[in-house]
Amino acid sequence: MNMLRIAGRFSASGLPSFGTIAEELLARSELFDWYQVDPEFGAHVTDGKVDTILGQKGAASLVQATADNRPAYAENVLNSYPAAVFDGANDRLVCSVQRNFTLAHGLAVIARSGDTTYPDVILSANSSSLPEYISFAAGGLINFVQGNKALTLPAAVSGDWNVIVASANGAGTLRLWVNGRYIEGTGGNNSTMTSAALIVGALNNAGSSIMTGSVTDVMQFDGDILAGAAPVLDLVRDVADFTYGLRYS
Repeated sequence: MNMLRIAGRFSASGLPSFGTIAEELLARSELFDWYQVDPEFGAHVTDGKVDTILGQKGAASLVQATADNRPAYAENVLNSYPAAVFDGANDRLVCSVQRNFTLAHGLAVIARSGDTTYPDVILSANSSSLPEYISFAAGGLINFVQGNKALTLPAAVSGDWNVIVASANGAGTLRLWVNGRYIEGTGGNNSTMTSAALIVGALNNAGSSIMTGSVTDVMQFDGDILAGAAPVLDLVRDVADFTYGLRYS
């Protein structure tokens, strides 16, 4: 198994600055949008459920118009920050903008599983065939699947949080980083996903393979963000560390 090593980043004072990290991440051209389950950063809660999360770059939103399909809003879940809690029955959030997933792209999410019934799909591109998704799987694993190709890495201990970053180069190469571990492979196929909406918490908008678990952050990127030096991964890792206390080298 390959291990991707990323250099640390520090402010001028010698200590990390989350404000600086967030500003740098939002300024990255690769970032399409960033969704945080926090009313201070664009989340809207109705009757204790998350109905909308506005993207911090203003490119898109995660939305759910049907009240019964909205994840619950829970305060003080991770390092005093809130989370969206998916019930395993019908909860899901859908991106307001469809994107071309056949091009190079990346996804990042901070999530934890809430049960042992698998697969629990965390993120997916809404497609009827040759789907792309990130899921919790049996045996304490996390999968990144595109078409018939799957990359697999260990998840955190049951009940703990995971920092997950995945990317595809648009030509069959897939990459997956989970909690400091890295793997890559070839053979991916997303040729049908020229216009697909990102789904949070389910395999598709029909509600298949609904996740039981929680999500705090979701990010969408343009480009194969785990290729080469991977400066975007460095920023995602620092967000996880200095916001949520999840530190992985």
